[in-house]
Amino acid sequence: MKPLKHIRYILFALMVIGCFTNFAQNEYGLKMYYHCCFLVGITLLIDAFISLSQNFKTNKLLAIYLFAESFLLGIMFIAFEAKNLHWNYTGPVLLLSIASILLLYFLLAFRVLFKELKYGKAITIGIFFIIINTLCAIGFYVFKTMHWPGTIIVLSTSATLTALQILFFIIRRKYYYKGEKINIINRMRLLPGKLPMAYCYFTIFVVHFCLFIWGIAPNFYVLRIPPAMQKMNDDNNPKAQVFGQNMDTFIDNRQNAEESK
Repeated sequence: MKPLKHIRYILFALMVIGCFTNFAQNEYGLKMYYHCCFLVGITLLIDAFISLSQNFKTNKLLAIYLFAESFLLGIMFIAFEAKNLHWNYTGPVLLLSIASILLLYFLLAFRVLFKELKYGKAITIGIFFIIINTLCAIGFYVFKTMHWPGTIIVLSTSATLTALQILFFIIRRKYYYKGEKINIINRMRLLPGKLPMAYCYFTIFVVHFCLFIWGIAPNFYVLRIPPAMQKMNDDNNPKAQVFGQNMDTFIDNRQNAEESK
């Protein structure tokens, strides 16, 4: 388990390097990012089966939860790469995996709220909103990727929760939990599964897009997207998805024609 976690740390670091390379208008940085997504997905799938075999005899419910979470996250990360490569049926697979992980985290949020409230009210409410913010951040990623209307609403919700959580952490570092003082970060580590990883990963996208809207951070650079279509993507125009699919089809057909010649 730990070697897989260390591999993911390395891959996440390479993702950050790929993003900064892309910000410098090098398109291979985005390829580097998506390739790392694929490898992260593979490690999560391996992690899913290992956690199932290790925990099934002692705690079946926990084993099923850990397996479902890692498996769905693994499929989701692999689907990010598949969508970039325009594989068939990627959209439904991506949406199904994300919808399932959202349902899983939604159930976890209310389980934590009702079962852990007696051990420490303030920190339990804080953890509850962290899980809800994870749902909003994942939702923003989906809405932005699929160019659905309502992206700004989901972004505003997640950004507001993120700002409140940072304020929550600054005002008071430690809270009582089970008779001891503990901070939010250590309490998050006690949560089962990969939720802290998902929270950090998707919240970074929320923060980056907010900085981009404010003109502080650059947007992702894609050479083959015309400037007019890039503007539609930035404005979350629903027609951008249709135009993008038509353009991808045209490029794929042209490449197939060139290869056949």
